[in-house]
Amino acid sequence: MDKIWYLPPPTEDVHGDFGPYSVKELKAARKDLIKFVHESNGAVFQRVKAKCGILADGRRKISGLDMGNVPVDLEGAVSADDLNGSGSDVGGDVRTQGVKRKAEIPGSTQTNKKQAVDKKIIAYTCDLCDFTTEIYDEVDKHLQQKNHFSASMCHSSKENSVLKPKTLLKPLVVTNRSARFNNVIPTCPKCFAVYENINICNLHYQNTHEDNSDIYALSTVEETLWPKISNNNQCLKCGKNFAKTKSLHDHWRSAKHFPLREPKSNEIRIMICPHCERLFYDFFSCKEHIRHVHVDEIGSHAYSMKVLFLEKPTTSCHLLPSSPATTKNLVNKEIKMLTEMRKAAKKTPNSKHTVKAIRENIKLYKHYRKNC
Repeated sequence: MDKIWYLPPPTEDVHGDFGPYSVKELKAARKDLIKFVHESNGAVFQRVKAKCGILADGRRKISGLDMGNVPVDLEGAVSADDLNGSGSDVGGDVRTQGVKRKAEIPGSTQTNKKQAVDKKIIAYTCDLCDFTTEIYDEVDKHLQQKNHFSASMCHSSKENSVLKPKTLLKPLVVTNRSARFNNVIPTCPKCFAVYENINICNLHYQNTHEDNSDIYALSTVEETLWPKISNNNQCLKCGKNFAKTKSLHDHWRSAKHFPLREPKSNEIRIMICPHCERLFYDFFSCKEHIRHVHVDEIGSHAYSMKVLFLEKPTTSCHLLPSSPATTKNLVNKEIKMLTEMRKAAKKTPNSKHTVKAIRENIKLYKHYRKNC
């Protein structure tokens, strides 16, 4: 069997003479390429990386046969024998952060340190439950089956044959967009504001409530409603028509013909636009948003919105510890996404309030980024 080697992650260094091309520009291009390969975690891209032998921590797995076809520099490489302490490659991808082992000296503290490093495992953990696995396809399948929104990459260790997440490597590496605001939803434990993912929820908690704790909460969806609303000021419960929208709203209140019930004391009620997935806490704001922003989609017919009743959380959860760089990357990603949303909203008629709300969110994240 060909010997298996694990090459260290690629660097940004560029060596040699490349004629008219600037070494600085080549380094920048190489940096972007390495970043693209490392951060692309779609199902198709994961299969491509698996076939190329690219591991989750940036190293590359290569055999003696591959080295016969491709020139490979073995400087800094680690063989499977060195990692496993035997003469064979055992069990596919090696996820340990090992270095070449020297002869072990009984009682040596250096040996104990290396054994501790070898136990580090790169894994995927669901952000909304305790599910953790080393296999990308398994966590992707879990998100689909449990209707959970996201999973993160982390360093883990095995305790009694069970993977336990230890530190965060990269948030939101796997997402299930169909589960957004659907089943289990991150919630602020103090003001019960609702957010798409646990990281942004914690950023809100730290910035708004001036508390640097790494906590967030999770709310379970108790009930989902899709109330029908007429687009011509008609009460769909009794059939009465009204000349003004305000008259219809007054009738709903006085006749108790409101299209949906009030939340209980232990519930949170949120409204979601079915066209752009924007979240609202006020029914009338969501109703007017759909009527004016999505007028082409609804026409003159009755329309509906998604209404969720969530159970108020009673306990808090803690984020995995992470470096400041990881947090900044997450904030930058959110700022970029909000900027794109603002550009798209500007092209939509009657979107002044939407653009203003997005601008305020961008300002909030930029302020937080300065303090990271």
